Amino acid sequence: MALDVIKLKIAEYHQYCHANGLAFMVSLQRTNHHMVGNVSAFDSVAQWMKENDVKHVDLVENIGELQNPIEDLYWPIDGHFNETGYKWFIGCVYENVQKKYPKFWKEVTLS
Repeated sequence: MALDVIKLKIAEYHQYCHANGLAFMVSLQRTNHHMVGNVSAFDSVAQWMKENDVKHVDLVENIGELQNPIEDLYWPIDGHFNETGYKWFIGCVYENVQKKYPKFWKEVTLS
């Protein structure tokens, strides 16, 4: 049920931004559990965004580029990014937006 709410809110924001000429993009920030395992819930949201033409980046696609073990990116107590993880995360978002959506990148950085 939570996934339906997430999809609904993404769709609402996407529609609102499109109607008002605003840029809209979603970045999927997964916990360590979501990055190392096949988590169908996150995967279904990513697939839904592809099917509904919602610009997004999904960091699970960048796992193969890691230089250090994935465990080095997360706090051991709760599985969320630590400082190193957030640096990696924002670097991936920055690069992925430029590569995946070059027109979008130019629009939002030149305005």
